[in-house]
Amino acid sequence: IAEVVTESVPQAITPNGDGANDQLIIHGIEFFPQSTLEIFNRWGHEVGRMVGYANDWDGHSDGKPLPAGTYYYLLKLNADAQPIKGYVQIEY
Repeated sequence: IAEVVTESVPQAITPNGDGANDQLIIHGIEFFPQSTLEIFNRWGHEVGRMVGYANDWDGHSDGKPLPAGTYYYLLKLNADAQPIKGYVQIEY
């Protein structure tokens, strides 16, 4: 299942409210209720941290939409797992 999760992280979201690709959906994440997802901007500042990720990150940080661009993530499926690293593009 971990391989399915790793391969299913999308590389872009378009949080424009049209109902398509508005959130970062990671298929299979529901099998990892202790997962942690951290999102960073290009300068390495954390702009999001979710424990028990529920496929609900929509490109906002502190209630405000983040600018279009590339963001980097660390996804830990559980405490013993090596982090999965990657990026996601926010496009409007």
